[in-house]
Amino acid sequence: MQVKVNPGSRLTEDQLASLRASLMKAKHDIVERERQRRPISNGDPIEQGAPVGDAADQAELTFEQSLAAELVEADRSRLKDIDDALARMEQGSYGVCEGTREPIGFERLSAQPWARYTGAYQEQLEAAAGHRHAPTL
Repeated sequence: MQVKVNPGSRLTEDQLASLRASLMKAKHDIVERERQRRPISNGDPIEQGAPVGDAADQAELTFEQSLAAELVEADRSRLKDIDDALARMEQGSYGVCEGTREPIGFERLSAQPWARYTGAYQEQLEAAAGHRHAPTL
């Protein structure tokens, strides 16, 4: 894959190479975790209608299955973010905020290489989303 430096990102080729390596490692880690993950549905008796243990055991099993499903979904979402970031690198649009067109900054990208927005713009988005979901009295 060829990586194109976007001059507007203010990233150097070395920084971009480092960020690409971080993205590839994160992608590898998720893929490896998925490969090693035990399937959620594996023919356990509770899934076949036969109760397992008492109510507390059943509640714990249900909680563990729910947690496992949430982790799988979080990994899939992160994997999509990573693939999108790698595509932006290929297209030459990586490192520039999709909301403001300002450079995201190497420090932020080092911490979160799949970031689409500057920290300030991300906060604005989250604040706006919080207002939409706030309960009305």
